[in-house]
Order: sequence, then structure tokens, then C-alpha cells
Amino acid sequence: MQAVDEFGVLQDQAVCIDEFRNLARQRSCQLVTQATQFVARAGERIVQSLQFPGDLGLFQRCFVDQEAARLLEASASKRHAA
Repeated sequence: MQAVDEFGVLQDQAVCIDEFRNLARQRSCQLVTQATQFVARAGERIVQSLQFPGDLGLFQRCFVDQEAARLLEASASKRHAA
């Protein structure tokens, strides 16, 4: 009976070691994949950071144009009088 129990314990330990090894392999693959994606997206981040000031300037210019157009519109009282 004791030999069977020891064999069962040894089997359980072997299963735990196999599961740990599989987990370590999966995590290492995930780490490599994430690092590759991080490096690949570095170029995108650089381009976006270079484009941002231009986008911001374009947005501000559009806002100024909208304000100017609104100031040139006739007010409600002038439209009603016409």
C-alpha cells in the first residue's frame, strides 16, 4: 500500500513539473510575441508623434474658421427684420 501511495505521489509531482514546464514555455512565447509587437509598433508611435502637432494645428485652424464664419452670419434679429 505504501509503495502505491509513493508511486501516486511521484506521478503527481511529475504532472506538476510537466504543467509548470508547459506554463513556462507558454509565457516565454508570449513574452517574445509581445516584445516583437512592441518593437513593430515603435515606428507607428514615432510617426503619430510627428503628425500630432500638424493635426493639432489643423484642428485649431478649423475651429478659427468656424468661429469667423459664425461671426459673419446675420444675427436672428437681422434675419427677422429682413
